[in-house]
Amino acid sequence: MTAVDISTLDKLNDFSKKFIGELPEPAVLLLNGDLSAGKTQFVKYCLAHLGLNESEVSSPSYSIINKYELGGKDVYHIDLYRVESADELEQIGFWDLFESDFAYVFIEWANKFDISTQHKTHNLNFVKGSSGERTLGY
Repeated sequence: MTAVDISTLDKLNDFSKKFIGELPEPAVLLLNGDLSAGKTQFVKYCLAHLGLNESEVSSPSYSIINKYELGGKDVYHIDLYRVESADELEQIGFWDLFESDFAYVFIEWANKFDISTQHKTHNLNFVKGSSGERTLGY
C-alpha cells in the first residue's frame, strides 16, 4: 500500500488529479476513513478534473446516491454512512448501478458492507491524525 500526504487541500487536489487521470474506466472506488478525513472533497476534486464544475458536486450524506453524467456515461457518488443493512442497499437500487454504463462509482464508507463487483475496484483509506495531519493509503 502506498501512502500520500493530503494534509492540505492543495495536496489532496494534486493527488486527485494524478489519480483520476491514470484511472481507466469503468472503476469502483471504495473510500474509507474517519469523518472529515477528506473523502467527499476527494470526489469533488476528481469530478472537477474530469470536467464537472466543483460547485455541482455535493455530498450524498442525505440523498445517499448522487448521479452525474460525464461524456455520456454515469458517475455515481454514494455515501453508505447512514445505510444500516444489506436489505436497505437492495432497496435503494445499489446493486443495479453496477449493471449500468458507468464511468466511475465512488463509495464512501464502503467498509460497512461486503462490496464485490465484476469491475475493477480500488481501495482508498483516508486517515486523519491527532495533530491534523492527513494521509491517503491506496
